[in-house]
Amino acid sequence: MPSAPIDMSAEAFGPVASLCAVSSFEEAIELANRAKYALGATIHTADLNEAMSAVEEIEAGMVWINAPSFDNDAGPFGGRKQSGMGRQLGAERLFPYSQTHA
Repeated sequence: MPSAPIDMSAEAFGPVASLCAVSSFEEAIELANRAKYALGATIHTADLNEAMSAVEEIEAGMVWINAPSFDNDAGPFGGRKQSGMGRQLGAERLFPYSQTHA
């Protein structure tokens, strides 16, 4: 375990992957959520329970499991925190143009 906190906060574009060895699942979630950018995240695991926990706990617009950057036009696309601008694709893409009435 490193003595200083690991900084995984740089936002990278392109076909790159930021990799960091961690000692536990909880440490991985904490490092992922520390970043100020959160367009998407990918977790690679053979443990279904770990995968489902990651989907719930990682603060990102999209979380892929064992399949990075898989998009589906029927589902919403967009980030959280300082990544992305609203939602694209899916029904959510129409929300900025609508007004709800009761």
